[in-house]
Amino acid sequence: MTRIVAISDTHQLHAQVTVPEGDILVHCGDFTNRGTEAAIESFLAWFVAHPHEHKVFIPGNHEEGLEKGASRQRCMAIVQKYLKENPNLTYLENSWEYVNGIKFYGSPVTPWFFDWAWNVHRGPSIAAVWENIPDDVEVLITHGPAYGVLDLVKDAQGRDPHQGCQDLLNRINQLKDLKLHLCGHLHFQGGQQTTVNGRIAANAAICDDNYNTVHAPIIVDL
Repeated sequence: MTRIVAISDTHQLHAQVTVPEGDILVHCGDFTNRGTEAAIESFLAWFVAHPHEHKVFIPGNHEEGLEKGASRQRCMAIVQKYLKENPNLTYLENSWEYVNGIKFYGSPVTPWFFDWAWNVHRGPSIAAVWENIPDDVEVLITHGPAYGVLDLVKDAQGRDPHQGCQDLLNRINQLKDLKLHLCGHLHFQGGQQTTVNGRIAANAAICDDNYNTVHAPIIVDL
C-alpha cells in the first residue's frame, strides 16, 4: 500500500502547513502568488525537506514565471537544479512518470480565466490538451477540478456555481485504470475528497477563498 499526501494552493504560505507522514507528497500547483524566482526557490527548499520518499509537483495558474515570457528560462533553471539534486523529486508539466511503481500524469492547464498561466479556452482547445493524458494513467494530477466534482465556487453571482472543466470530466470517464484524481485551484471545496464511479477525487487546496490556510491535506492510501 502506498500513502499519498496531497496539498495544493499554498500561495507562499507553505510554512504554515503541517504535512502528514506518507510515501508520496504531491503538490497540485499554486505554490506561489506570481511565480517569481525567489518564491519558487523558497517553496522547493521547503518541499524537498520533507521525509516522504517521493515528492511530485505541478505548477498552477499562479506560477506565471514558469510559463510566460523570458522568466521561464530562469525559473525552470531553479526547478532543474532541484530535480538534479533530489532524484526522488518529480516535476510534471503535461507529462507522465512512474513514481513508486504508479503511473502519474500531471497538467497545470485550467480553463481560461483572465489570462493567467496555462489558461486554455474551454471546448476543442482544452479537450485537445486532455487527449494527451495516457489511457493507462493511475493517478492524475491537474491544477483544476473536473466539472461537478469538488468544483463549487462561492458567490457565483449568476454564473454556474460549478466551474470545473467538462472536457476534463469527459476524458477522466475514459480512463479505465484511473484510481485517483488530485486537483486544487478552486479553494471553496479544498480539503475534501469523494468517490466517483469507483475512483477517488480530491480537492487538495489548503487556502480558502480569503487565502487563509484552513483546509487539511488530503491523505489517500492506494
